[in-house]
Order: sequence, then structure tokens, then C-alpha cells
Amino acid sequence: MLVLVGNRWCPLDLSRHGPLLHGPWSRTSLAYRECTNLFVRDAGFHAARPISLYHHFAWSRLPAVLRPLGILLDLHWRSLATPDRKWLYSSPLNPIFLLWLTKR
Repeated sequence: MLVLVGNRWCPLDLSRHGPLLHGPWSRTSLAYRECTNLFVRDAGFHAARPISLYHHFAWSRLPAVLRPLGILLDLHWRSLATPDRKWLYSSPLNPIFLLWLTKR
């Protein structure tokens, strides 16, 4: 199962699970550790593997006026906030988590 969850520590939520701007107290967003605990420990999934958001939202195909911003967002997810860099993937610089959940 593919799950998209807003990052509690980022003030901007692009997952549409709640208001666009939120604080760290928001109940609509989770921290990375809370995500894995919720889905693996509590919901009974075998593993939660983080997935890169690069090209997931097709930001680079936005209308011409917004396209430079979209390209910048895609570059951010391709180069910086990658699952390999968990310290940055789960930081306030990454607004959402994309997780691949597997059952046993």
C-alpha cells in the first residue's frame, strides 16, 4: 500500500490531509517515527519503506507561470530530501512522507 502523510515538523503540508499551514501540534500530520510506529507496530504492516517524492506530484508540469517553482521542488526532492538522507527526509525541509507499506 502506498501512503502519503504530512510531516508534522514542516509548517507546510502538501499532502492535503489538513490545512496547508500548520504547527507541530497538528493532529493531521505525523513525525516520521510516528508514521512507522502507526503503520508497522499498530496497524500490523511488515515494513514501511520511505520513497522519494521526485516526480511524484509532477510539479515540473505545472502551468508555465508556476513551472520554475515546480522544477525547483522536484530538484529539492531529487537532490536533498531523499529517503537515503533520513535526517533531512524527516526534517522540516520535507513537507511530506511517501511510504510503501508491505504486509507479511
